[in-house]
Amino acid sequence: MHDNHHSPGHAGVPATPVVHCGYDWLETLALEQVRWLCIGYGKNSCLGWETAIARAELILGEERGPLFFAAISRVMAAIRGGRRSPLAYSDPACPVCSRSVLDPERAIMRVIRAARRRDGTALDSYAFLMLEGQNPADLTSAARRLAVVMERIEAEQQAINRSWQRPAPRPLPDAAGRS
Repeated sequence: MHDNHHSPGHAGVPATPVVHCGYDWLETLALEQVRWLCIGYGKNSCLGWETAIARAELILGEERGPLFFAAISRVMAAIRGGRRSPLAYSDPACPVCSRSVLDPERAIMRVIRAARRRDGTALDSYAFLMLEGQNPADLTSAARRLAVVMERIEAEQQAINRSWQRPAPRPLPDAAGRS
């Protein structure tokens, strides 16, 4: 199903640096999860799945990590079930390859980002293209579920961030007792 795109010299691979893609922290994690799942599919190995769930739990915690992993796994299962041609991906363990995004990976991220924006037209179009003209209903449904999970995680993270913010210090009074 999948083709690991890793050249020994890391040259000649048409890719975009991750930092130029505009992904937020959760989208970057989603990209990493996609790659580990591709390893699981491509090499028929548990390593990809085990690493993906371990990374999700490490980054998101024991409650949110498995939910995120399950949601991204469903997206990948829908792609795998609907796409006929191989899907190139970068090696997530390689410090060089993992810094770039291949076109098929960007296509997956377009689906996820359209779902997060609640842009139904873009979601349907990107999913249709990702599945090479096959019915995108399973993929759009999975992407919408992932978007809900990501929205919850983002809201929880923002609440945590706010709880760590300290109020601005009050100005010290001057010698006359005025602030």
